[in-house]
Amino acid sequence: MKEFDFLKLELIRIQEEYKVVVFKGAVDLKQNYYLLQNCLFFIDEIKRFWLERKELLRYCWDRITDQNDCFMLSAAIYLQSASGNQYPFKAVGDLQLLPDPFIKMERFLRASNSVVETEEIERQFRSVLKDTISILENYARDFIFVDIHVFGGPPENERMETIEKGYMNFISQALQTDDVNALSLSTYEQIETALHPYILDTLIFSDSDDANLCLGERVEKFLERQKTIARTRIPENIFDKFSMAVFCLYSQAVDTILKCLSVGIYPFFRSDVPVKYFYMLTLGHPDDEIMLEFIWKSIVGYFIGKEIEQLDIAKLPFNEYTVYLQTELPYQKIVNSLQIAKEGITTCSIAEVAKTVKPVINKLKMDLCV
Repeated sequence: MKEFDFLKLELIRIQEEYKVVVFKGAVDLKQNYYLLQNCLFFIDEIKRFWLERKELLRYCWDRITDQNDCFMLSAAIYLQSASGNQYPFKAVGDLQLLPDPFIKMERFLRASNSVVETEEIERQFRSVLKDTISILENYARDFIFVDIHVFGGPPENERMETIEKGYMNFISQALQTDDVNALSLSTYEQIETALHPYILDTLIFSDSDDANLCLGERVEKFLERQKTIARTRIPENIFDKFSMAVFCLYSQAVDTILKCLSVGIYPFFRSDVPVKYFYMLTLGHPDDEIMLEFIWKSIVGYFIGKEIEQLDIAKLPFNEYTVYLQTELPYQKIVNSLQIAKEGITTCSIAEVAKTVKPVINKLKMDLCV
């Protein structure tokens, strides 16, 4: 048995123990109602579970990620297997990981204190529990739950220092200047004129529809949403608004890269906004082969997921689908075709990735869906 298979079996064994904790918590919550304190107690039990297995998990993780491409679901709290999202996610990398969804909910619950209605907490927890139980019952050998926090990562102050330093370099390149402070940009039109055309075409904030809007409309739409969601204070100065919007998404992209690189995983995106920012970051790191490999493999994963989402594949038995993936290795074929490796990837483009992914996934469709 190969080391990868042995270590994966160990992770699956840990997941069986995790299943016991989750199922017991589900019963307790149902009996005692989804009160805030009950949900937080359940989360504490989950955190204790991961901490008790921290060293074993770290050993398995280090060995697996050293030789294999491991993707982790990004942004979403849970996978949503009822909608068939397990199909596109399964097609990326060698191993697919799910961040513990209950721990991802903790910040929302603790911030809410006693403000959130019990009905809303119950709705959220029911959705997470239903999806988690579905995966543990039906896909336990295909997706591995893990708490990413047990592996640590770069300290907060180091990450912020790297992000802030990189942002100044990025915004200088975007505005084609060595001194941003020397520019006198007081309108969106002036900023749009100063921006590198490539950056302007790629700079989206909310979704791909932003490409049809002028810069001012893109920024204002994004900031209005931020004001509603996070109660963010919005500056009055136009350039400060623009800078705030760019920094918000730039910092998220770089933070994702720093966290994921530190533990050897790739993020699996389902939105094109972070993908566009990842693409723009290739300009700022043309000689960093590790960074470029990380960015391009993440982009490949996104396009594989988007292509598979277009297929009517959810009716296909999942076991048959996974056997096909293990035999045909579509992800590896695409990565090899694009020559994405540490040994010298220099140029690539989103259009090239999309063009390479499409025929490979079309073959999957012809082989499985006819």
